[in-house]
Amino acid sequence: GASWATIATASSAGNGVAAMDMVKLYGEAWSSATGKIGNTNGHLFTVPVSGRYLFDFSSITYGSTSFNITFYVRQGTTSIGSDSQVSTNNGVRVEYNGKVEVNLQAGTTYNVYVTSTNANRGLEDYDRVYYKMVAGNLPVTGQSVEYGIARFTGADGSALANGALVNFDATAAGNVTWSTNKFTLKANKTYIIESSLAIYASTPSAGRFQIYDYTNSKSLANGLFVSQGGSGTNYPNANTPMKGIVTPTTDVQVGIKLEGYYGAAPGIIGSASILGAWASSNASYFMVEQIGSSAIVNPWVLSGNDVYNLSGKVGIGNTAPNAKLDIRTSPTSTTDPGAGYIGIGTTTSAASTAGAGALRYNSSNSLIEFSNGTTWLSLAPGNTPMYAQFQGNTTQTFNTVGTKMNFQTTNINVGSMSISGNNTITLPAGRIYRVDINLGWANVGWARFAVFNASGGGQLSQAAHFEGGSGNFVGSGVATTFINTSTGTINIDVRFVAPVNANAILGDTNNGGNYPSIAIQTVD
Repeated sequence: GASWATIATASSAGNGVAAMDMVKLYGEAWSSATGKIGNTNGHLFTVPVSGRYLFDFSSITYGSTSFNITFYVRQGTTSIGSDSQVSTNNGVRVEYNGKVEVNLQAGTTYNVYVTSTNANRGLEDYDRVYYKMVAGNLPVTGQSVEYGIARFTGADGSALANGALVNFDATAAGNVTWSTNKFTLKANKTYIIESSLAIYASTPSAGRFQIYDYTNSKSLANGLFVSQGGSGTNYPNANTPMKGIVTPTTDVQVGIKLEGYYGAAPGIIGSASILGAWASSNASYFMVEQIGSSAIVNPWVLSGNDVYNLSGKVGIGNTAPNAKLDIRTSPTSTTDPGAGYIGIGTTTSAASTAGAGALRYNSSNSLIEFSNGTTWLSLAPGNTPMYAQFQGNTTQTFNTVGTKMNFQTTNINVGSMSISGNNTITLPAGRIYRVDINLGWANVGWARFAVFNASGGGQLSQAAHFEGGSGNFVGSGVATTFINTSTGTINIDVRFVAPVNANAILGDTNNGGNYPSIAIQTVD
């Protein structure tokens, strides 16, 4: 509503921008010097293109007591997004990971910052950050690309049975619905799904896990996680994450399922209350992230180079559209719709190809044209013409004032005018009409007729005067008036005005049928 904007479409991932590989942003031994990731001002950077970016942090450290390590993407000292891990007593150096997804603007300076409550960080430790663009256009205000991550943060889990759903004890972060240890993925959106598990058992164990679609009872990704020796002399192991990409056609619920195991039944490593100081605690997670062509906010769907929405309305310059596409600032006003205009370009497409109702600008005649499905037609100034002529077909005699003249014959009627009872004509609302009466041939001393409002009875025209020619006054026998129906439909008729008992005879049955007539035409 404040400025012109470009609508981008494409067939590639990233909302109109080609998918981007991971880029190394930072990788050095820990340091708190100026410009380093451990400094309170962080490591500064900018991005070349505005969009949504995913940051992947990894930091190596150890601590003799429990500590927190937090990963930030910031603007100045203000956090835009963060992730953190909690470590318990750990006598060896361990790699800690964090993932942050944020919207960034090109040309703005940001910084990445890693902080820890661990007092033992030193030159033996290492920090690394990779990032990539995941959406080329920033989401609509108030909306966002969907993402979510669930972690296992509590005590060590008990042994799992075959077919068991893994219970993550922490509430998931993000905006994807999380319920009963399952994420709900929305129809017609594309997601990366990923999970990594750290397992243990009293004897060696190999667990076959799946990222599982519980709505349709099918596996979406598979992984084998191995524990060698459990809490004995061999360290417990967390293997390469299992990953998949899915675009459900209906809403589905997905979770982590133990499909089966070899050896002992595995459990999920928690806060190391069982395994002691040698375990990498709370390393298990389950993550979903909306990506690619479907990263346009619902209810919009990107299909090839086309984007569509089957419901709702689009407002430009207003927050409450009142039509499928509404560019008025006051859409519901009955007097002034406010500012707003739309540009229409040229096309060489046939009217049948464009389809009925399409519009184009024709530069050869400088007119806006519309397609009726067969031909391009000009939107000429003014309304569609309406015209009609009604005529009598027999002799009529008038003596009583107010007697209506009959028009039994319709010579022509183009538009939506109508006549009833041979004498009452309906003029549709919203137009301005010219009405002409012609009395034709008459056998009379003198007589007058006029156009009247058939409903209200008011006279709408001057009288058409007719005399036999022997007196001092002579009339033409015609009258013209204009009738405005902007306030509603008006019914009219033609009536005898004067004189009483004139015995006025209209219509010549012997000389060419010169009968009275009324002609009506729109003038707007």
